[in-house]
Amino acid sequence: MRALAGLGAISAVLAAPAAAEDANFYRGGWRTDSGERQVYEFVIRGHEVSGIACARCADGTTLARVEGAFDEQAGLRFTVRHLRLDGSLAGQDRARAKLAGGKLVVSGTRADGTRFTHVLIKDPRGPTPGGYPQARLPPGS
Repeated sequence: MRALAGLGAISAVLAAPAAAEDANFYRGGWRTDSGERQVYEFVIRGHEVSGIACARCADGTTLARVEGAFDEQAGLRFTVRHLRLDGSLAGQDRARAKLAGGKLVVSGTRADGTRFTHVLIKDPRGPTPGGYPQARLPPGS
């Protein structure tokens, strides 16, 4: 009887849907580890996503505004708004991001219609040290 109860508990766990990642797993700085340089910084409040994206972040002309939405099951859905030097809209990329194996996979379409995919790692510098405990998420990043 105990064996049947144990088997029932195991099958219930296996049948349960995959656990969703909360916003803490996505927040903060992400960068490519190789290939095309890309950096994302995500701020998430409730289901609203904002932040920046840049290729050469020290050059302010490469900074682009990120705006979108967060869903625990689907991950991030956002646009990256690129501006001209006069402040007018140069183009808008559309992207989705989902965690996979401790990395963030961002894929989408650029303003010119070309497709892109970036595999990003959590910025190893981490958050600014403070006088309180901090956890690095996702685990293994």
